This record gives sequence, C-alpha cells and structure tokens, in this order.
Amino acid sequence: MNMNKNLAIIAIFFVLLTSFRFAGDKKEINFIDNDWKAAKDASKAQDKPIFVFLYTSTCQISARMKDEVFTNPKVATEFNDKFICVMMDMDAFQNQLHVNAWKATGSPTWVFLDKNRDLALKESGFKKPDEIIALAEQALKKY
Repeated sequence: MNMNKNLAIIAIFFVLLTSFRFAGDKKEINFIDNDWKAAKDASKAQDKPIFVFLYTSTCQISARMKDEVFTNPKVATEFNDKFICVMMDMDAFQNQLHVNAWKATGSPTWVFLDKNRDLALKESGFKKPDEIIALAEQALKKY
C-alpha cells in the first residue's frame, strides 16, 4: 500500500515536471501589443522591418492564427529573428489611423512595412505556416 502511494507521488511529480518543461519550451511570435511607438522605436534600434498583425477580438480566424500559426516554431523563429512584430486591434480607437492608412478592411490583415515604414506588402485571411513564411520572405525582399 505504501509503495503504491510512493509510486503515485513520483508519477504526479514526473507529470508536473515535464509539463512545466514543455510549457517553458513553447515557441511563439513575440508581439508588441497595441503599441505603435514601441514598435517604431524597436524597428529603428534593431534595423528590422515591422510586421503588423491586425485583428479583431471577435474574429475566429484571428484566434485560430494566434493558436495554430503564431505558435509554430518555424514561424516564430522566422518572425522573431527578422521582424519587429506588433499586434494591433483593428477596433481600438488608437489604431484607427493605421488601419485606415493601410486600407485594412478585413480581419485578420497582415501588414509588412519597409525601412521607411511604408507599406511593402499586405494580405488578409487565414494563412498556413508555410504561406505566412513565404509572405515574410517576399516582404523582406522589399526591405
């Protein structure tokens, strides 16, 4: 009886230990959240183009992108290494100037900006990991 209790404690400890390890290993895009000034400053300081993910809180496709694509290790590495990434709520008042300037009409919208923060590339809708990486590579050619 005592041995079964010890085995149960060891098994629980092992499960908890491995779940913490894997949670810490999770790779995802590091987004600046709704802070355009911080994104501009980081872009200038690090000499990287800006990638903007425009979303709405009610958009199921945006939620799916956050869960399935932005957590893809290959996507996360590509975007974290080569872009300053900012996530902007299209419905937020402070973001309306940018949403209108980029002529973003649907959620989600992907905006890639060049060194001068001019529009280099814009796309909308769900993108699979390989598709969003291809868009990133296309945008980098314009940087």
